[in-house]
Amino acid sequence: MNDMLLDELYETLANLNERRLDTITETIETTSDNGSQNDIAKMARLKAKQSEYRTFIAELSKAQRRADEAEQQEENAKESSSGIIHTLIKNHE
Repeated sequence: MNDMLLDELYETLANLNERRLDTITETIETTSDNGSQNDIAKMARLKAKQSEYRTFIAELSKAQRRADEAEQQEENAKESSSGIIHTLIKNHE
């Protein structure tokens, strides 16, 4: 997959999930809890969903870092092999 497209996909997913996390966090902060079973269950669901979004965003960030590191290693390997080939050619002449 094209690196630019992959970076754009990571960014889009991160932004989308951060907005959802913000919405859920705001809902948790503004929802009144009168102690009823329904309110307790609703808050538990919202907090679970909040935790899921936080986890997803963290995992997405890790995946993006790993992809960036792999891309950098690939570039370094190309530069290294290119340098070796250039040296071999120069020494052969």
